[in-house]
Amino acid sequence: RRERPQRTPERTAPLPQGLVRKCPHCPKRFQSEQYLNDHMLRRHIASIFEPPPVAPWQAEKPVESEAVVSPRPGVDSSEISEVVKNATQDLHGSMQEGLQKQEGIKLQLLDVQRSVQEAIQNMEEKVASAIDNVRQDVGKQLAMTTPPVSPPADTKGPSFDL
Repeated sequence: RRERPQRTPERTAPLPQGLVRKCPHCPKRFQSEQYLNDHMLRRHIASIFEPPPVAPWQAEKPVESEAVVSPRPGVDSSEISEVVKNATQDLHGSMQEGLQKQEGIKLQLLDVQRSVQEAIQNMEEKVASAIDNVRQDVGKQLAMTTPPVSPPADTKGPSFDL
């Protein structure tokens, strides 16, 4: 069982009216540091040694304003726009080339797949033909080596006259 630290007056004394201790890991608030520590040991033991997460209500909200571009002295904003436009066009062209190469590779792979399927089908047909040839050869060999089987001539058994 875990031993609790000694309660000291400064740790257990409630804060002045309106001041509370807030858990850095969740939205809960506590009247004393001891209650906060007990809560953290019970609920957030794994994260005690990690920096506290930034909760959505604590996150800084971005300032909604237009981006301000401060060009270097002597650089006109139209020059910057032209450079950005050219870079964007170059990037777009590179992406198009990449997509075209990808399509070419895709078509090559489909051709290879068709060729492999045709080769497999040809091999299956050759194997089936070879198996048929072996069966025919075995049948011929058996026909030549074994005499025909006929019933014995003098069998004793019931004879029926009709």
